Amino acid sequence: MFTRNPQGWKFSPLKEDSVKLFKSKLKKSGISKVIDHMPYLPNLSSPVETIYEKSVDAFIHELGRVEMLDIDELVVHLGSHMGKGQAYGQRDCGKGLPSSSTTLTPKNLTQLNQLYREFT
Repeated sequence: MFTRNPQGWKFSPLKEDSVKLFKSKLKKSGISKVIDHMPYLPNLSSPVETIYEKSVDAFIHELGRVEMLDIDELVVHLGSHMGKGQAYGQRDCGKGLPSSSTTLTPKNLTQLNQLYREFT
């Protein structure tokens, strides 16, 4: 699922009543696992500084949304180095994330660099 527009940068904060309603409906639905998907625009490997900064911001905010909604996992596409080379993209992929935000999902404690190695 997406917690916001998957094709845009802008998003509104989640409202407390919406979070409560989501959790209530989820519990009643019988669905046992929910997976969130990051929007498509963020590129955590971008060599373009403005895109990279917006991507880090989007990632950190999405982690907060996952936590608020008690979502089990977050799908993250780490992006493209845009021709700069894999080593460049891998180096920059997590450089701007605060150490407290290197966890992809609060529930499974997978670290960003571990995920990157698994999928490159």
